[in-house]
Amino acid sequence: MRAIFVFALCLAFVSASLAQTAPTPQPELPKDPRALLELAKPHYNFSDPTLRPWHVKASYQIFNEVGKPTEQGTYQIWWVSPKVHRESWNRPHASRSDWFTGNGQHFRLESGDHLKFFEHNLQQELFAPLMGWPSVKPEGVQLRYEERKSGSAKFPCVLINRVQSGMPAAAASTPDSIYCFDEKSPVLRGITTWTGMMTTFDDVWRFEDKYLPHDITIYANGLREFTAHIEMSEALAPADAALSPTSEAVEEKGPAVLTGKPDGIPLAKLLNKVYPVYPPEAKKAGQTGVVLLGATIGIDGSVHDLEVISAPAKSLADAALEAVSQWKYQPYERDGQKIEIHTMINVVFTLGGKR
Repeated sequence: MRAIFVFALCLAFVSASLAQTAPTPQPELPKDPRALLELAKPHYNFSDPTLRPWHVKASYQIFNEVGKPTEQGTYQIWWVSPKVHRESWNRPHASRSDWFTGNGQHFRLESGDHLKFFEHNLQQELFAPLMGWPSVKPEGVQLRYEERKSGSAKFPCVLINRVQSGMPAAAASTPDSIYCFDEKSPVLRGITTWTGMMTTFDDVWRFEDKYLPHDITIYANGLREFTAHIEMSEALAPADAALSPTSEAVEEKGPAVLTGKPDGIPLAKLLNKVYPVYPPEAKKAGQTGVVLLGATIGIDGSVHDLEVISAPAKSLADAALEAVSQWKYQPYERDGQKIEIHTMINVVFTLGGKR
């Protein structure tokens, strides 16, 4: 099953308290796919030490696996550097703040439910949507440039295939992911993957020399799963009180917990894969497709905190949950230390087999 990348987007620009402006149009964007990605990449590096400290507040909406809105929340981030920052999430059934201090300490204050996958992933979606690109080695990827139209709009797109060793070029003709940009500037407008996930980026601001989307929408198999809207941005004093942990916060002494697969961390090896039992009623009805699950892979390699992001049918989702809960990975490591990873797992159901 492959996603169809069709979207209608309208790029609107506003100014805000950090003097955001419209991205400057380029004379002509490169048609070389690697050059286009490399041109865009610096504009999405919000860890750039030349960027003055900042604070952003956003509201977000969570949807369930059938596209119905559930809880709303507020996300805030106060950023000085990768080592000094704070993130905060608040919604009716969950509240959490994480402080990272300059001396390497990490403090947390939380109550209620665990955060969901897209809440964990919000920093990356807003400030590092191209994070996965720098880790791609030239020999491990095929790139293709293609212009795609939606109404009267035309979008330069880069189609990416990660190539396994020994795979013939023809076998990688269908893209694993597609990055589409604005017609006149290297502003990322949409990302889609073969699993049916699609993220659109609208109302993009120029944030000093970076590009910050005012609105993002995440879809899975055509249904909205998550939306976020930036309500406020402002300059931040490095000594702002919000950066200091409150007296109730507890120091986290355990391993780091990361979202996605950050650059420089190799993929974990799946040691024990239990295949799902194809539900007889789903097989009889000819139901196929991809079940997307949010999950945490622990330092022992076990899978926990599973949540259904999208599924073609409830019976397929239940079968995937039952199987994946028994999976076991070789733990992820960073700098020789085992770490937890918040990630997405897909389970593909086909009538010709299962995987």
